[in-house]
Amino acid sequence: MGRHSEELNRTNQDGRKWRRGVVLVLTALLALMMGGWWRFPLTGAVGGPASIYQASTSGSAAGIRFHRSYGLAGSNERVITVLPTSDRGFILVGFTYRNSPRYLGPYIVKVDAAGNVQWSRTYGDGEEWTGRAVAATDGGFWLVGSTGSDIYLARMDAAGNVQQAITYDGGALEEAGTILATSDGGFLLVGSTSRGYPFPGRALMVKLDGSGSVQWSRTYELYYSSEGTGVLLSSAVQTSDGGFLVGGNQSSYDYRTGQYTYSIVLLKLNADGTVQQGWELTNPSFGSVSLGGMVTTFDGGVLLVGTTVVGMNGNVSDDDMLAVKLDSAGNVQWSRTYGRPGVLDEGGTAVVRAPDGGFLLVGNTHNSSSGFDAYAVKIDGAGNVRWSRTYDGGGGEGIATAVITSDGDFLLAGDTWPDSTAYDDMYVVRTDDLGESTCNSAPATTVTTTPAIAVQTFVVDSSPAPLTVGTTAFPSAVPETQTENRCRYPLYLPLVVKGP
Repeated sequence: MGRHSEELNRTNQDGRKWRRGVVLVLTALLALMMGGWWRFPLTGAVGGPASIYQASTSGSAAGIRFHRSYGLAGSNERVITVLPTSDRGFILVGFTYRNSPRYLGPYIVKVDAAGNVQWSRTYGDGEEWTGRAVAATDGGFWLVGSTGSDIYLARMDAAGNVQQAITYDGGALEEAGTILATSDGGFLLVGSTSRGYPFPGRALMVKLDGSGSVQWSRTYELYYSSEGTGVLLSSAVQTSDGGFLVGGNQSSYDYRTGQYTYSIVLLKLNADGTVQQGWELTNPSFGSVSLGGMVTTFDGGVLLVGTTVVGMNGNVSDDDMLAVKLDSAGNVQWSRTYGRPGVLDEGGTAVVRAPDGGFLLVGNTHNSSSGFDAYAVKIDGAGNVRWSRTYDGGGGEGIATAVITSDGDFLLAGDTWPDSTAYDDMYVVRTDDLGESTCNSAPATTVTTTPAIAVQTFVVDSSPAPLTVGTTAFPSAVPETQTENRCRYPLYLPLVVKGP
């Protein structure tokens, strides 16, 4: 946890001074002069403004919604993946990072349905990059990431104990940040391989069986009509034909203007990893479009969520959340942007398919005066807004992922930071099915537009990529996780002064 908690503690200690009778007398006199009513902070047993924790009183989540942060002292933490558990709780999979002494590694927190910490662990020797995780059939989970030179795949039980850790080495610098559970009980790893600068990197896909053994592995080189300078594939879904759709972002650099632009790239693969087609999504009227996440739809298509720059005014941009619905052949069926009116930026990072046939789009909203807040938009299957809300945890907030709970509610997760000099913490908001949380949540006015998204094909070269499979030590430790309820309000009561 960062400076925010320390400042709260100092405030509580200083608040004890309000107990003194002279303050009450002076406050009473002020109350009389102000017309008989005056609001002042009521000190609790530990001093400072008393904290009121608002309880849920309606809907399916009565008493179960929460708004919390989780972290370690002196370091930065963020959620990457949330895994619902059979006990209605959640496993928060993320990372922890600090500069001095340097440490980077997986950080995982298990919470119950109300957000209370049940256990937490850190993993590795301080040099492991953390990717995403998927649930295992026995209540445990699989975590993918990179050691800096190889891909690792770690298997944990339901209590977070390491069962095995496998490495995959292609003889260069391999990494993987995405893992997809496949219909045959195995996994697809999505990453990259590179021999280092100045050699270009190539996309890497690895198909595993349920024990982590390699079934196939391939590299992919992408060739565009524009001058691409790099590609990062970060999302994957399995399609109805048993193949895969893998998505990410391509960056291009214009030497004339000195500006980068971004476009969305999609690879349609057969079940054996060979390429069916490559697509690039652009719109010349936008500065850039980028992909945050994607999900399959009930009709066999896919919905993409991301970000686009929809207008320019000097050096001020107005970014909006972007959603694009594609059919199984890659044709655009509809596209929408979602944003709040005014000079605000919104971006989409993840999408969840809802039981009613709609979708929850999550991301962030930002302006220069209020900073970053979490942003969620619920849409129907045609892209029409059903509701939208913002969430404020008391600082800056960013949402990286979301899931649907067992009772149809939503859980949003990412990171929060009190200010630019403080440490980040994991940030988690549990809402009801209408997006309402316990506190600091407000309806958001969302404006939509209908952009024209162009889809063009590009050439993809693919070849087998032999990998050497090994094992590695993957030590774990039990850290001291600090958690903070973000539903904290000063309590103001009227002062009643008795007359003679």
